[in-house]
Amino acid sequence: MLQWGLSLIITVGICMSIEIGQNISHYNILEKLGEGGMGVVYKARDYKLNRLVALKFLPSNLTKDDSTRKRFIVEAQAASALDHPNICIIHEINETEDGQLFICMAHYEGETLRQKIKDGSLSFEESLNIFYQIVQGLKAAHEGKIIHRDVKPGNILITEKGKAKIVDFGLAKLAGEKLTESISTKGTFAYMAPEVIRCLPEDHRADLWSLGILLYEMLTGHLPFTGEYPEPLMYSILNEEPKSLSQYLNNVPDLLQSIIAKLLKKDPGERYQNMSELLVDLNSLLNLEDPGVLNSKSNLVIPTSIKRKILYGSVTVLILILFLIMGRTFLFTDERDGNLIAVLPFKDISNDMEHEWFTEGMTDALITDLAKISGLRVISRSTAMKYKGTKKSPTDIAEELDVQYVVEAVAVKSMDQVKISTRLIKAPDDEYIWAENYDRNLKDVFMLFSEIAQDIAREIETELTLQDRERFVNSPQVNPEAYELYLKGFYHFNKFIKPEIDKATDYFRKAIRVDSSFAKP
Repeated sequence: MLQWGLSLIITVGICMSIEIGQNISHYNILEKLGEGGMGVVYKARDYKLNRLVALKFLPSNLTKDDSTRKRFIVEAQAASALDHPNICIIHEINETEDGQLFICMAHYEGETLRQKIKDGSLSFEESLNIFYQIVQGLKAAHEGKIIHRDVKPGNILITEKGKAKIVDFGLAKLAGEKLTESISTKGTFAYMAPEVIRCLPEDHRADLWSLGILLYEMLTGHLPFTGEYPEPLMYSILNEEPKSLSQYLNNVPDLLQSIIAKLLKKDPGERYQNMSELLVDLNSLLNLEDPGVLNSKSNLVIPTSIKRKILYGSVTVLILILFLIMGRTFLFTDERDGNLIAVLPFKDISNDMEHEWFTEGMTDALITDLAKISGLRVISRSTAMKYKGTKKSPTDIAEELDVQYVVEAVAVKSMDQVKISTRLIKAPDDEYIWAENYDRNLKDVFMLFSEIAQDIAREIETELTLQDRERFVNSPQVNPEAYELYLKGFYHFNKFIKPEIDKATDYFRKAIRVDSSFAKP
């Protein structure tokens, strides 16, 4: 995993007189993290407080430039005035013996949103979750009369625990303060609001425009306005309308399309006027329960709430998906009191890559049933799957995730039989405390995972409540062929790119054709 303290604007070939191992004030320089148009960033250790930090230095050739120096100080003052979980923490502003200014800020393990978009690893729910956090952070900034002015994926850090951090307020400006600057210092062209490009008076609504670009890009992987060079890009921003989300995604909630359209109004007076207005619609989107809000003209279906729901145009498919995934856990770790446990991705003893759909489905099934137990807190599937194919030891993984227990399992499918070998590891003691083998017919797969989940709970002395036990009673049987088709569909759906979604839809429909009763609750 990459290590970042903050993200930067554009790469420059300026080498500063900073050396690895050098001590500056009470900081020891450990490594260079990156450089950009407004500074160079180093990872360092604060040996007074014994913590890792990120130090951002003004480039040597700009140190004596009064206006740039002033902007650097404004950055520190603006960002340090903010106290919000979705904003990078600024510890202090200082300078070296030769007069180079630097900002000391928190160091985070993670990767930028830019990298996550590039990797295509964002699910619909992750996109909305991250976007919601960014909006909350900017709301706090705006309430403090601070405008970011360079909201873009490269300036959003996603920590290893999934927390969004807004970084690099290098272009922030205290509302109402006048700074003389050219347009080239005002941000990144692709995310600039029309009024910024026209050099007209700007305010916090320029950040709202940038949020519209950001959300569009997170969902589609494309920018709404494009151009090979700055001039055609700026022309596109000023004169063209973005393609509808439906050009890339199908069955888009009308409210989602409306939110992006309002964010990208060229006249700032027609946009959301503040973050609170945006949050009203965003909260409504995250709490949608009525499938009628979805257009049903095509195959790709996007979930409509932060709880993943796979919705399809036909009523039969809708019932199938809701029935099969009801009760699943997705993005977030449960915040209930109890034991924290991680289920590592199942391994296939045959090492047959064609069976990935099976092992991923089995992993999800066990996570789902463990999450039904009120005395357990379970690491989400999206986090667990990051360790697929890893060479890290279970104890190392447990330490990274800060969990008490880790479940390892090997699964193999032979005809309609499922064999699963499960082991439970107590992380602090680095010892196996329980192991069991299971052999069941695929039609009893729901009963199988209910049994495994209850056995694990018993081994870690977690008592099941009456409600917990009721959830496991009368586990239904499934049609093995239909269930296999569902697992294959689920496997392709989780890739969240259109060709894979199309495959998923095809598998789901085949499952219904094999057994029409499969969709009935």
